[in-house]
Parts: sequence; C-alpha cells; structure tokens
Amino acid sequence: MTRTLDLCRVGLAERNTLVARRFADLAQGATLEVLTDAPPWVLYHQLMTDRFGEFAWTLRENGPERWVVELTRTAAP
Repeated sequence: MTRTLDLCRVGLAERNTLVARRFADLAQGATLEVLTDAPPWVLYHQLMTDRFGEFAWTLRENGPERWVVELTRTAAP
C-alpha cells in the first residue's frame, strides 16, 4: 500500500518532522510517496541518521520544480 504526502503547501521548517511522523506509522513493506517543491536531500540525511537500515529511498522525479521520493519501510525500528 502506498500513501502520498504532498509537502508543497507545508512550511519548510515543518516538512521533515511531518515525514518522520508519517514514516513512523508505516507498516513493514508499506510505501510513503513524498511530493516536494524543494530538493529532498536534507530529509534524506535526516532519515539516514534517525532511521538507518529501516527504509529504501527511490527518487522518482528529480526536480527542478518537483521531486517525488518513495520511502519504503524495509524493517521495523
């Protein structure tokens, strides 16, 4: 099952926290599709720090106006 989270209308300061909360709710094997209008690299580094080994990161669109990332829960915390 894939859920979609559109961050385009969410403030920059709130984005990573919102993604972290939604990711924490995912069951193993589930995917969160993240849509954003800003490069997602800070999010990637935060997830690598906080959730290393728990997710797969697939970049579906690579800007320059829109980025789409699929985050799949690969392991439980």
